[in-house]
Amino acid sequence: MKITILGAFTEGLIESFGADQVIVNVAGKVKNPDTEIIYKNLGKGLTHVDDGDYYAFHLFCETTMLTGMYEEQDKGADALIMGCFYDPSLLASRGIVKIPVIGGGEAAMHLACSMGEKFAIVVPNYACQHIQLRNALTYGLRDRMIDNRPIRAITRMDWAAVDPGEIIESFKDTVRSCADDGAEVVVLGCWAWIPVLTANGIYEVDGIPLVDPCIAAIKYAELFGGLKKSGIPWISRKSMYRTPLKDHADKYFSQFK
Repeated sequence: MKITILGAFTEGLIESFGADQVIVNVAGKVKNPDTEIIYKNLGKGLTHVDDGDYYAFHLFCETTMLTGMYEEQDKGADALIMGCFYDPSLLASRGIVKIPVIGGGEAAMHLACSMGEKFAIVVPNYACQHIQLRNALTYGLRDRMIDNRPIRAITRMDWAAVDPGEIIESFKDTVRSCADDGAEVVVLGCWAWIPVLTANGIYEVDGIPLVDPCIAAIKYAELFGGLKKSGIPWISRKSMYRTPLKDHADKYFSQFK
């Protein structure tokens, strides 16, 4: 099986601090032996890791991701993954792309619900919480989150400027505070920064499982990609994800070339 992870960034951005290789390494730990993982960036997405926190840039990212997913579906992948916890244009992409499209945020939240009754999300900074909380509501999972501050931030995760040990300890303290308020599982709320924690072998804190969106997305992509290859329905085209005629869709996406 071939899975493509499409990053939401301009070319060279996350490569500059090695996050792309961390993502590939993390994915390699959990993928099936016959699964091939390819990571690539949109090339015309976010120009800074944190710019998706601004709603205007988030909408820009949704447009570029939607276009990228539409163009990528005919390049040999069995499933596509959005390499951004925001899941930009996830619902729209599923309705326009013929192969499975997986959002790491949605996959991680659903996986957390299977691992415990209540979960929380830990993010790099508070500026992004409004989008993530709205996504949880869209996915119908707000009631599965803890009531008090379900999304919490740690010390800004500038791995290049701060001792990683300090960041990891701050992260662990934040997870413990979530547990004190009832969280049984904690979702790692970022693709660019937080997979570094998994790369450092941090999979739980005091018995609280940590769900990495990269890992969750890979396993979901293998599941849905396998269903499609087996001829088993992997999505409903009845209403929400009904697909327009290709020539009709091509007319819209040709405007962005």
